[in-house]
Amino acid sequence: MGINSHFRVGAGIIFAVNALCFGEVSARESPASYAEKEAAMRAYMDCRIIRAQSLDDGISDAITIGRVVAAACQREMEQAAAVLTQGENARVRSMLTDRMSGRAAEDAATIVLLERKRKVEQEATGQ
Repeated sequence: MGINSHFRVGAGIIFAVNALCFGEVSARESPASYAEKEAAMRAYMDCRIIRAQSLDDGISDAITIGRVVAAACQREMEQAAAVLTQGENARVRSMLTDRMSGRAAEDAATIVLLERKRKVEQEATGQ
């Protein structure tokens, strides 16, 4: 499964949480558009990919690097959570932020492994 498919799965889970919780939309704040949500998730994904590429020493286990990547992309994760829950009630915001925070290191470790695989494949083909 490629990084883009992980992005789609992650975005799908986030949108499902929003749909299942039926959070109240605030009168002061309208929900973010699909394009805004996609841009926020792309910025978060891009941060994790770039950090995985630059921080991975190729020796440490993936979860160790994943924790460092997750910490380095904390701001982007918080921004994505804020955009995804824009207009929702505090309960929905808290649920999504907790879910994203709780899986951040594991998800980043998956990206580390995918980047390692990509690098090996590139070296094998001479690119």
